[in-house]
Amino acid sequence: MTRRIVAGLLIRRLALGLRQVDIAATIGVSVQTVQAWEAAKKTPSLAHLETWCAALNANLELCDAEAVAA
Repeated sequence: MTRRIVAGLLIRRLALGLRQVDIAATIGVSVQTVQAWEAAKKTPSLAHLETWCAALNANLELCDAEAVAA
């Protein structure tokens, strides 16, 4: 499920025209961390997922639904 949510966050980030560096700066992690999350090499904590969603003006359910629809 976390992978689907991260996939939804990636889809939303791209749709908003944001870069990984933008997300990293907003949620307080390195660009390498965002890259690892989006590549499914690492799993973000729930706190990071919530902050990431807030940065994209989304919620966890929306991100999961976007990933399933893609």
